[in-house]
Amino acid sequence: MEENGEKYAQVRMIAKIKKINKKRPDLDTCKIYNRKLVNLSNVKKYLKYSDEAGNLMIDDAMCMAHNKYNFSELNTNEQII
Repeated sequence: MEENGEKYAQVRMIAKIKKINKKRPDLDTCKIYNRKLVNLSNVKKYLKYSDEAGNLMIDDAMCMAHNKYNFSELNTNEQII
């Protein structure tokens, strides 16, 4: 939820990205949101789940991503795109 009480949706995913297209406005709100690419080791810093279940899901997703994509070999720079 935004500070002003407005609701919004967030998409969180771990994926191997082949191409990043230009940002476009959200079809519902017409806002253009930033996308942030983060290092796998810093994911929890950004998601900040306070419950155990949320953190276990993050751990599982990070483990699967590491095993499937071998993220340790990729660039570790973080950037807003």
